[in-house]
Amino acid sequence: MSAVTWQNAYSLGIPEIDEQHKTLFELINKLWDALVKRSSIESQLLVIEGLEHYTIAHFAAEETLMRVIKYPKLDAHKQTHDKFVQRIAEEKTRLLAGNGLSLDVLYFLKDWLVNHILIDDQDYAGFSQAIMRSSTSIITRFFGRFFRKN
Repeated sequence: MSAVTWQNAYSLGIPEIDEQHKTLFELINKLWDALVKRSSIESQLLVIEGLEHYTIAHFAAEETLMRVIKYPKLDAHKQTHDKFVQRIAEEKTRLLAGNGLSLDVLYFLKDWLVNHILIDDQDYAGFSQAIMRSSTSIITRFFGRFFRKN
């Protein structure tokens, strides 16, 4: 059972970003699994740290892309990213204090990510549509530097 499932409606049409979003879904589902299985605090901490690190890297890549395409709403978009990272950090602090994952954080992460993709990310994807079509190879190389598959 998963907390969140990827749907084609979430696709931005930017393959590198879509793959990163799918990975975020997988990481949120790992958190869900840790919660359902009542995993140890240490196991939960490993998962939340993995989510934190990946999220920071994904947001950095996404924000760099927005700078490159001169997306006019970058600052507001970055603020929403910062709030998400802050919420993950708060949950990590709870875990370090010996408290387990809360169901509330899973709902927040899932709802935030889905809504963010459907509204905020779709907005910049639409803005960049023409740029992406003419620069696919450049974008592919750009994201390849950040998220190399081993």
